[in-house]
Amino acid sequence: MGPRRRLGAAPRRHRIRFFDTYAQADEAAIRRARGLAALKSLFLMLMGQNGEQGLPGGKAHWGPAGRAALDRVLKGM
Repeated sequence: MGPRRRLGAAPRRHRIRFFDTYAQADEAAIRRARGLAALKSLFLMLMGQNGEQGLPGGKAHWGPAGRAALDRVLKGM
């Protein structure tokens, strides 16, 4: 379950507090978050590639998710 989905399941008061806190992130924190998101999307792409090649632990359906996530990260720059 992704963070957005977990946040969507949270009570309204928790969502408001979350966005009140993180809506005021400085530029350095945003850059770090984008870097982490890019790193995780590359991991997803690697796991997808491993799945396509039939390697142990690979998940073929993770590749497209990783590519989509990386596209979203790069659009935000």
